[in-house]
Amino acid sequence: MKNSLIFLVLALISNLVAQEPEWVNAFIAGRAIENAQEYYFGIGIGNSFKESDDDARCEFAKNVEIKIAESILNKRTEINSQASEEFSMTSEITTDMILRGVFITERYYDENEDEYFSLICIVKEDFFDLIQNEIELEKQRKAEILAQTQEMNQLDEQLKSEELKKDQTELDYKKKKLQLKKEKEDIEYGIYEDFLCMQPPRRIISIETACISKKLFSTDFKLRIAPYKADKIDFSLRLGIAEFIVRNYWQNEEFNTYNSSIRLQLLPHAGRIVRYSISAGMESEDIPNEIGNKNFKEMNFSPRITGTICLPMYYSFVSCFVSNSEAVIAEQLYFPWDVFGEMLSFTAELKYVWNEDSRNKFGDEFLFQPGIHFQPTKTLGATFSYEENQKFIFTFEWSI
Repeated sequence: MKNSLIFLVLALISNLVAQEPEWVNAFIAGRAIENAQEYYFGIGIGNSFKESDDDARCEFAKNVEIKIAESILNKRTEINSQASEEFSMTSEITTDMILRGVFITERYYDENEDEYFSLICIVKEDFFDLIQNEIELEKQRKAEILAQTQEMNQLDEQLKSEELKKDQTELDYKKKKLQLKKEKEDIEYGIYEDFLCMQPPRRIISIETACISKKLFSTDFKLRIAPYKADKIDFSLRLGIAEFIVRNYWQNEEFNTYNSSIRLQLLPHAGRIVRYSISAGMESEDIPNEIGNKNFKEMNFSPRITGTICLPMYYSFVSCFVSNSEAVIAEQLYFPWDVFGEMLSFTAELKYVWNEDSRNKFGDEFLFQPGIHFQPTKTLGATFSYEENQKFIFTFEWSI
């Protein structure tokens, strides 16, 4: 019985010793595994199989990184630059393969020492062939990527070139359009130059245009034809872009009423062919002469705005006037210009009066006021008109 027990113990010990792999013994003894020259290998140790597996991969990578260059250089047939590129590619592929394609060959757990061992072992020739295949595939992939990149670059350059051509075409078109527009304006300006050089009218019939006169002083004296008597006299004084106007009205051969206004030139006859003018200001109420000593602070002022557009193709000026009591649209037409020039023009106003206190004695809301204007000299003018649906007026105009 005693002999049987001894035999069993010896068998167990022998069995335990036999189970410990030779590569573990070699690792513990600090020597290489058997036939090490035929393999790429790495042995790792840790407190778990995960740690030992990671350690084995690191050792395998170091082993391969040191030895793979020699294998590549010994077998190369390309020039040095190509060999260097292949070695760099091999290092990348080897590292990638260790992470995703090289598997643990064998594991061992030492219960006595509570240590975990992992082995990666691949025949050199097999690994080298695998690397070479991966290199060729990687070259092919890089060549395909390079071809795709070059194609994409060519497409990008083509698109950029087409966009540049498009932009240049648009720029050329805009330049050509501007050039044609300028040429057209030059031709039109040549046709209407005499009309455009004319001083715009300061007033039409009952309203001033938006074109403030360049003259320092102007006056308009109105005479009623039937019956013949004085009707109104206006005085205008220009200071820079401002114009001051005082109007005096006659009734029963006496000054009966007066008012005043001030306006500023906001847009001074701007434009080359079609020209625009805008003026705005304030106008006082009509004040009876018997209370002419009324304090200025007690006077009421209302806004007024006038816009005038010059249309040389029609040889005319069109004005719009708005105040707190009325709105007027008026035109002064110089026709036929080729015959009379600025000496003769036809005028007309369509007036809508919404303020009952400002209407004529018939209470008319709408007034149509036509007339003929004569301009014998730059400083003298006259207008014959029909106003307020009731009276014929002759207006004498003088300016200095």
